[in-house]
Parts: sequence; structure tokens; C-alpha cells
Amino acid sequence: MQNSKLVALLRSFEPADLRRFDDYLSSPYFNRQENLLTLYRTLRAFAPTFPADQCNRFDVWERAHPGRIGSDQEIASEMNALLKHLEAFLGMERYQQTTALKELHILESFEKRHLDKNFKLQLKRIHHRLAAEAAQNEQHFLQRYQVVDVEVRSLMHHQGRAYDNNLQQLVDYLDDFYLIARLRLTCELINRQSILSGSYDTRLAGGLMAYLRNYDHENVPTMAAYYLVLRLLVGESSTEDYPRLAYLLIHNTAAFAEVDWRELFSYAQNYCIRQVKAGEASFLNELLVLYRAALETGNLLEHGVLSAWKYKNIASVGLQLQEYEWVESFIHAYRGKLPEEFQETAFAYNLADLLYHRGEYEQALKKLLKVEFTDVFYSLGTRKMMLMIYFEQGATEAMLSLISSFRLFLRRNQLISESNRKAYTNFVNLVHAIYRIADTGHDKGKLVAQIQATQPLIDEAWLLEKAHLGYGG
Repeated sequence: MQNSKLVALLRSFEPADLRRFDDYLSSPYFNRQENLLTLYRTLRAFAPTFPADQCNRFDVWERAHPGRIGSDQEIASEMNALLKHLEAFLGMERYQQTTALKELHILESFEKRHLDKNFKLQLKRIHHRLAAEAAQNEQHFLQRYQVVDVEVRSLMHHQGRAYDNNLQQLVDYLDDFYLIARLRLTCELINRQSILSGSYDTRLAGGLMAYLRNYDHENVPTMAAYYLVLRLLVGESSTEDYPRLAYLLIHNTAAFAEVDWRELFSYAQNYCIRQVKAGEASFLNELLVLYRAALETGNLLEHGVLSAWKYKNIASVGLQLQEYEWVESFIHAYRGKLPEEFQETAFAYNLADLLYHRGEYEQALKKLLKVEFTDVFYSLGTRKMMLMIYFEQGATEAMLSLISSFRLFLRRNQLISESNRKAYTNFVNLVHAIYRIADTGHDKGKLVAQIQATQPLIDEAWLLEKAHLGYGG
């Protein structure tokens, strides 16, 4: 029984869920079979782990029905009935959390019972709530469409097919719902297609953009933002598109649902990164502006927590822009916001990175000793930073030893993605090549050209600088 859907579902329940399901089964409105309540309470005794050796279906049956032998079919039928109630309970729990759906069903019930006063009052309440919503995403317009649809049906019942402006509203809300949903999904299709090997049908993207050029989407920030993202993704953007997107995200935050804002922020962030990689250095500052604004609003935190990777990325951008005082303040201010298991490692690594950029190499190395290699990205970053420090110090023996162990780590670690493996391997090899150029007499110009032609690669600017200066320069 340990592999049964019933037990798997019960294992997912929190103690509060188990208590509420007991109340559910105890209510004659939902359940009139006393044997199901007895079976559930027998099973509940094994919470929260529901161990396999104690949850044998025949043993559970015997405990729930002392002295009575049940057939396979009878046992299966009763347990399946309990499973159906568990599923219905989950649906009911979700329904209770969904204000819009409950409001709509109440409105529909009043309309079907011809309770006009109740209907009008409920309609007024819903319209008032929707008018107060700042975030107008696809779900907002779907709700408006559903409510006006009921309203139109009610008016047709009373007035027949007379002119009704609500019908135009119904179409408009449907358009807004569809366009936002289509934009969001089209952006996701194009984005995935750029990073995965699969192929998606994105032929409608051009037609969608052409239609939206003449569509009044400026008063719907979510639609406007996804439209701008789509233009950026397909390469048909103007110089005004990114600034407009950034403005919406930074200065009109309340107009977005949290889930949409995070997705749109990710698109904006990735666009800046792509531009920086393409040689548009000004977008590094644009990226820091985005990060700072997101930190000020708290939108980068999820349940009050800042991921260790975002923490590292933000600090890295600030350091590249030589915003050392701001980075130091950020590192300390958000240390307590990191996940507990990464807190000390992330803090030590990013403080070491700050010290490295300030040229305080010995202090940076001391901080790196506190970095635990529990995360592959921090592990890679630590090794890379140590290699750069040894190079800067001219610590030849330590540098060559690290080059050897770093290459071995890159070959053996299975958690490193292939793209990262190549990027870091290229970096290590090029550091070694810069070191050896003094002995081999190779042309610096050829090495510079090799660095510029190598992809994927990390810290290209640092490598180019060291290639020009040479080892010990």
C-alpha cells in the first residue's frame, strides 16, 4: 500500500490539512459513510510518514474493521472511496481560496434563480473589487469577461436582443485576456527555443506584433510590457523599447501581478546580459539600475528570502561597475536574507570578491577559505577567483597546482553543465597560455585574437588585459 495514490496523497498533508479533512469527513453534507471516517482515522494514526510496513492494506482494514474479513474488491472499493473524498477535499480547499470563482458562482446562482436584487448587489460588489485591482493581467480580464458574460445573459433574459453596450465590453475583455495570454506564451516559446534544442511554432509572432502596433495597449501595463519583451526577443525592437520596459517595471510595479513582474524582470535582466555580452557595456549599468529598483521594492525576495545566486549576480554587476561602497553595503545588508544553508558561504565568497576587486588579495584568500563547496556555482567561482589572485600575485607554484586540480575538477564533476564546463575550461587554458607566453615567445597578438575567438568564455576582459600585460606585468 506504500505505493498507493491514497497513501502518497496523505503523506503530502500537513497536520492542519489532516485536521481539516477530519472535519470534512465528519460533516454529513460531504460524507454519510461512517466507515470511511473510521478508515481515515485508522490511517491518520500513522501520520506523517505513513511507514510502508505499517500501512499494509489488509492490516489497515483489520484495524478499521476488527474481526471482519474483507475481500480484495471490498477493501479496494472502500479505499478508493476515501481517495475520492481526499481529492474532493483538495478541490474544496482550493475553491475556498479562490475569491473570484466563488463570486462568479454566486452571481450565476442569483441569475438562474431570477433574484434580481441579489444579482445587482453581487454584480456591484464584483465590479468594485475588479476596479480596485491595480494588477490587470490575463486573469483580471478573464474575470471581467466571465462577469460581463453573466450580465449580458441576464439582460438578454429581461430585454431580449436590444442594444447592449455590455456586449462590446465582453468582446474587449476577451481580446485583452487573449492578447496578454498569447503574448506571454509567445515570449516563452521564443525564449525556450533560443536555449533548448527543440523547435516551436512561432509563426504568429509577426502577426501578433503587427496587430498590436495599432492596438491601445498603453493603458494595460502587463500587455504593453509583454509586447515590448516580444519585440526585444525577435530583434525588431527600437532604441525606445528597453527603456520603456524598464520604466514600467521600475516605476509602475503595482500594475503587475507578482508572478508577471518576476517573469518580465527576468526577460529584462537577460536582455541586458545579452547586450553586455554583445559589447554594449552601457547595459551593465542598466542591469544594476534594475537590480537596485527590485531590491528597493522587495520584489527580488521570495517569502522574504534572496537566493544565493541572485545575491552573487547583483554583487558581481556592482563590482564590474566599481561600485565598491554600494556592493559592500549590499553584501552586509542582505546577508540575513539569504537561505540559511547558503548564508555563510555566499557572504564569504562575495566579500572575497569585493576584496579581490580592491586589490586586497591576501584578505580575499582568507575569506575564500570559509567558502564551503556545497554549491557548484560557488565552487567554480571560488576556484576561478583563487586562480586570478595567484596570477596577479605571481604565485607560480600555487597557480600551476590550481590549474591542474581545476582541470581535473571540471572533467570529473557531473553537476557542471556542458556550457559551463567549456567556458571554465577555456578560461583555465587561456590563463595557462598567458603564463607560458613569456617562455614560448608566442606572439601576444595571436593570443589576443585567440581569446577574442574563443567561445564560450568567462571573464574575457580580464584575460585580454592580462594577455596584453603578460604574466607578472
